[in-house]
Amino acid sequence: VGILADAQLRRPHDDPDAAPIRPDQALGAMQALRGLTVEPYRTIGRSGGVLEVGAVADVTVLDGDPRTIAPERLGDAAVLLTVVDGQVIVDAAASRVG
Repeated sequence: VGILADAQLRRPHDDPDAAPIRPDQALGAMQALRGLTVEPYRTIGRSGGVLEVGAVADVTVLDGDPRTIAPERLGDAAVLLTVVDGQVIVDAAASRVG
């Protein structure tokens, strides 16, 4: 999640005192999200990184919407669920006691 924030802030998300590097190259939230999901598949001539029937899709669910949360807060978003190749890897709800 931090990499999405870093791409928008043009500095490490966990170092608010760091000067942004080339702030003119900052990405918007959707650009950063596509760059981490859809674009890697596109660069190798495949489709993926989308949620649709038949598509390759590993899924991570956060406690905030990466399209709308402020990039300064995005790096602190908690991972609630991660599914990779059909297997649940992280399930925050299952690890809660009570």
